[in-house]
Amino acid sequence: MSIMAKEKRVAPSVRITNQFRRGNSMVYDLHCEDTLLTVEIASSGDTTRTFTVAAHVRQAPEHPSIAEPGATRAEALRAVGRSWVAKNGAFGFPKVDWELVAQALIAVRAIEAAPGALAENRALADRPTGSEASLRPRGHAVDGESTHR
Repeated sequence: MSIMAKEKRVAPSVRITNQFRRGNSMVYDLHCEDTLLTVEIASSGDTTRTFTVAAHVRQAPEHPSIAEPGATRAEALRAVGRSWVAKNGAFGFPKVDWELVAQALIAVRAIEAAPGALAENRALADRPTGSEASLRPRGHAVDGESTHR
């Protein structure tokens, strides 16, 4: 009798391993699969209220780095992601899942979630589940107030 080994698939992950303040910016070290990535998010500090995100790979000999501005921290990160992907692996830029990087940074409030995604997440969080859903009158849910009397 032969036992066939199942191929184990692991979902890609991004994890913040360190975070610290440097001047007027926050620095986040991330572990992205086999890539050690550092993302620095800085405010312009002037009246324009813009942000700059810089990202570089720590373990690559070329130390590829990209910095991009944006009106928000999330927009600047998306710009960095687009520029990084455009390099298509050239010049030592490894493949990075920028959506997972954004999710990790949203989780620690380093960047803001997209307005549509934030509203969708709130709607899901506010949705009643199980027997609670059948007991609550439609349109009568109030934050912090019980509908059971």
